Amino acid sequence: MPRYYFDTLDREHVIDDKGEILADDQAAKVMAAEIASELSLVRVARIWAGEQFKIVIRDETKLVIGWLAVLADTA
Repeated sequence: MPRYYFDTLDREHVIDDKGEILADDQAAKVMAAEIASELSLVRVARIWAGEQFKIVIRDETKLVIGWLAVLADTA
């Protein structure tokens, strides 16, 4: 099974150098959503203050296969 890496981009760029072994690209996308959900809980005040962050998914060749952005907009 392939290894996927989940980098975090916000005020800093945190590179995942360990990665996770997952079944396929779809499983990696689900994992990215789970990571984003967990980070949203600890960063909720910053998100509502207008900051955003991204989870960038890279495959085992380090090619970006997708990303997930978390941001909030107030009315």
